[in-house]
Amino acid sequence: LPTWEMSFKAPQKLAAVSYRLAWPGHYGGNMPIRYKHVDVSIQVTRDRKEWKEAALIRGATAMDGEQIVACAAADAAAIRFVLDPAPYMNEEEGSWIGLQAADAYVSP
Repeated sequence: LPTWEMSFKAPQKLAAVSYRLAWPGHYGGNMPIRYKHVDVSIQVTRDRKEWKEAALIRGATAMDGEQIVACAAADAAAIRFVLDPAPYMNEEEGSWIGLQAADAYVSP
């Protein structure tokens, strides 16, 4: 499955993450995929060995714009975004969508 990761130099107390989807190879354009969907699993790890799902967003599209997802406060050394298009492969031209941008919000 398409996966993107971001790491911290030291574990951080994660409060929320944001992300934006796009159709790779189409200049980040969002309009052509307004009816294409993926499930977005946001996962965190303290040790890069064991990952825990912090949030699951079903049926996300690039037309949703930037999404901010609150997470239960957890120490995280890294965050992983896993995009699963499998439930939506009957959509026209498949459902390959990628991550255009992501950010993490940490508690002080």
